Amino acid sequence: TALTGQDRPLQLAALKVLREVNDERVVNACPRQWKALPAECQLAVLDARLKIGADARPAVQAATKSTYLMVRVAAWKMLGDLSDASAIPVLAKAAASGESAERDAARETLERMSGPGVREALLKDLAKAEPPEKAVLLTSLGDCSDTQAANVLLQYATAEPDRKSVV
Repeated sequence: TALTGQDRPLQLAALKVLREVNDERVVNACPRQWKALPAECQLAVLDARLKIGADARPAVQAATKSTYLMVRVAAWKMLGDLSDASAIPVLAKAAASGESAERDAARETLERMSGPGVREALLKDLAKAEPPEKAVLLTSLGDCSDTQAANVLLQYATAEPDRKSVV
């Protein structure tokens, strides 16, 4: 197709159409070719999904697994815009073990996530997280200006030595 082919002028024209057409059928056809799309095209598909107001979660979740670093970084940032509490575990994992740019994007997203159920999900995931992710979640909790976070942070700060090592 135009997006996956080697004809650069055709690809640029297809990208322009994708970004400007606001046609849900066109945008919905792109995920079927996701893995074959170059990074620039994957980013255009994400932008188009957000622009048409479609549920962007499936595309953003696919983007978190992209082979392209720049697409994964964009996906971690977009998860914050979606304020999807179910994304907290994957964000914590990316913030703890991804490449440098991914770690930064995932941490920033965790810090700015808000909305119904986000705090509760963060606390729930904190209780079952592995030590590296737990450290990220505790840091995020401390950085998000949540006045109720002090009790949770104190609980972990005064915990037994094996739990304390995660901080």
